[in-house]
Order: sequence, then C-alpha cells, then structure tokens
Amino acid sequence: MQRRTFQLAVLAFNHFWIDFYMNFVPPLLYLLGKERGLTLGQQSTLMLVLSMFSATLQPLLGLWADSRGKGWHLAVTGAIISLAMTAVAWVPGLPFMLLAVSLAGMANALYHPLGSVVTTQVAAYNKGSVLSAYITAGSLGYALTPVIAVPIALHYGLVSTAWLAIPGVITSLLLAISSVASVRINPQSTTSAASLLRQQWRQLPLMPLILLNLIVSLRSWIQMAFNSFAVQLMVEKGYRGEIAGLALTWFLFAGTIGTLMAGRWADRWGARRVFWFSMSAAVVFLGLTLVSNGWLLWLNLGLLGAALSASFPLTIVMAQELLPDFAGMASGMMQGLGFGLGSLGLFLTGHQAESSGLIPALTWLLAPALLALLLLFQFNRYSLQTKARQ
Repeated sequence: MQRRTFQLAVLAFNHFWIDFYMNFVPPLLYLLGKERGLTLGQQSTLMLVLSMFSATLQPLLGLWADSRGKGWHLAVTGAIISLAMTAVAWVPGLPFMLLAVSLAGMANALYHPLGSVVTTQVAAYNKGSVLSAYITAGSLGYALTPVIAVPIALHYGLVSTAWLAIPGVITSLLLAISSVASVRINPQSTTSAASLLRQQWRQLPLMPLILLNLIVSLRSWIQMAFNSFAVQLMVEKGYRGEIAGLALTWFLFAGTIGTLMAGRWADRWGARRVFWFSMSAAVVFLGLTLVSNGWLLWLNLGLLGAALSASFPLTIVMAQELLPDFAGMASGMMQGLGFGLGSLGLFLTGHQAESSGLIPALTWLLAPALLALLLLFQFNRYSLQTKARQ
C-alpha cells in the first residue's frame, strides 16, 4: 500500500512539473519579444511548432504506447521536456528555439498518453479518483507557471529561468530509480481495432464527427490565442509585467474551475446543453474582455477562461458517444487533432497582430467563436438524427 502511494505521488509530482514546462513559453513571450527581438509573428510560429508536434502526434504515439510503452519512458521524456522547454530562454535565435520546442513537443506527445495509462495501472482501485488527482496535479502546474517563471525572469533575467529545469529533472530521476520505471503496459493488439474500423467505416457518423472536430479546433484557436497573448494584452491595457503574468494564471485557474463545474452540470442538464451555454458565454465574454478595463477586465477574462475550458471534457464525452467502439481514437481527436488545428489559427492571429495590432487581431477571434456556435447548432441536429436512426 505504501509502495503504491509513493509511486502515485511521484507520478503526480512529476506531472505537475511537466505541465508546468508545457506552459513555460506563453507567459514569457512578452519578454522574448522585448529582450530577444521576437516579433508577434515569430512568437506565434514558436507556439505553432510546439502545438503541432505535441498535439498532432499524441494519438499516434499513444497508440504506440498501448503496446510498447514502459514506465521508464516517462522518466526519459520528462527529462527531455524539462531541459528543452527551459532552453528556450537561453538558446541563440529562433531556429534553436524551434528545435527546442520540437523536441519537447514530441516528448510530450508520448508522455501524456503513457502517463495516464501507467497511473491507472499502478492504481489497484479507485482508478477514477486517482487519475483525477493525477490530472489535477498537472493542471495546477500549468496554471502556476506564470506566477513562478515571470517574476524570476523579470528580477533575474530571462536566462535565469533555465534553472527551473532542475525540479523536472529531479522528479524524472525519481521516476527512473523508483519501481514505476519497471511498469510495463499490457501488450494490446491494434489489429482488431483497425479491422473493426474498416468494417464500420461506412456506418460511422462522419458528419457529426467532422463538425465536432471543427468546433474543438475553433475553440482551441481562441483558447491558445489568449494563453499566448494574455500577458501582452494586459501590458497594452497598462499593467506591469508582474501583474500581467498573474492575469494569465487567473485565466488558467478559472478554466480549471470551469472544467470541474461543467462535468457536474452535464450530469444534471446534459452535455449538449452545457456545451451550447459555455460556447455562447465564451462569445459574450470574449467581446467584453477586449473592451473592458479595471476589475471588469479581470472578471471577464476569468469568465472567458471558464467558458472556454468548460467545453473540454464535454467534447470528449460526445466524441466517445459518437464512436463507442473507438473511445481512444475519439479522445485523441479531441485532445490532439483539435489543438493541432487550433494552433494553425493561432499562427494567423499572431501574424495579424504583427501587422494591425494585438487588440484588433484578438477582436477578429469573434469570427471563429460565432462560427463555432453555428457549427454546434448543426452538430446537435446531425447527432440527434443519428440517435433517432439508432
């Protein structure tokens, strides 16, 4: 019992730091632009490369981990993420920064699906609660990055943040020397799933699935834009760098609350109703965030983060309902493909901000937000028709 508790604690603590590093670049983009001369377009390119490697490869590497993953892979990928993400602060020039985030993205694409499987395998019982605690640890690390990294960068220089790699390397070493390293994922053949997919291809609800992927991509575009440029938005609104970093943490913490509340509301009122409400609220609070100041700005920014994140678990549930025989593939689409496509939109927003200004570029995000609402209306129609036929 004590051994299992120690294993789960090491996994959760390591996940805290890994997600901390995966949010390392966005709050420092302002300083990378100020001190290293990165334009808004180059900043969005950096985020695009990170997202494409991390999100797009995740379903494929997750499939590989199902049959060949081992516990020690977490230690290796965790150390790579720790060192590569913090290297962005000191490597010379954009090409080396892109190389660093590419390595981190590929390592992250294996770390996250494998980490969830190893955690549930180590947990002998209460697997749902254990996995929830594991995910919460990562969310907490992700939200705390701006609070820790930005003040260090402002007071001691951008290069000094490279020392933040130490906790991640240490926890990865703990994984390597602990019994977690010897955990092996039960070999599972993917042939039967692939064969079943070929057999059922014509019966799959393709239109609702396509619409849901498009909605998730549009939502991810907006979410990633504010995650990347919230600090610079607050600076343009007149706030100092330290306070601007806190705004990003507030945006992320509010998103965590939105995710938790959405699950409860979905059980009570249904996932589709809550999804529609959250996306409608996101449109409203997006507009209000851009035109407000003072305490109203903070309130609207938090509500925007909550509304955007609330739909995240709902889309996974709905995708799995559409593909009950391929739940893993459905989750990979929502967590990987959606964010990968959303990063393409972020790339456009960054280059638009470079030419016309940040606030006008963020204002244009109302277009994908409204389009997502329209597609959601169509998705509900198609999915209800599919249920009726079944």
